[in-house]
Amino acid sequence: MRPSFIEYNSPKVTKADRRITSNGGIQMLWSFQNGYSASVVWHDYSYGNELGLFELAVLYNEYIDHDTPITNDVVGYLDTKSVCALLAQIAELPPKIFN
Repeated sequence: MRPSFIEYNSPKVTKADRRITSNGGIQMLWSFQNGYSASVVWHDYSYGNELGLFELAVLYNEYIDHDTPITNDVVGYLDTKSVCALLAQIAELPPKIFN
């Protein structure tokens, strides 16, 4: 059974979107002032789906960022409270500086 969408509000969120995917799953996206985004999914192939849990990826420029203190890949088996805690951590990451 598909879980409910997660509600997460923060003054550091610049954009939030959610949708039902073509395979009947769900995806939620949050963009933050620091340039990072988060994609949270639940679908047939996400880690934890069989338990009604979510998978989160940290994004930068719309691609998974494999170099953050939060994770170097995706984080699966997350309940709503854990997702919100990780979203708060992503919002606090320092912006990337490119030389």
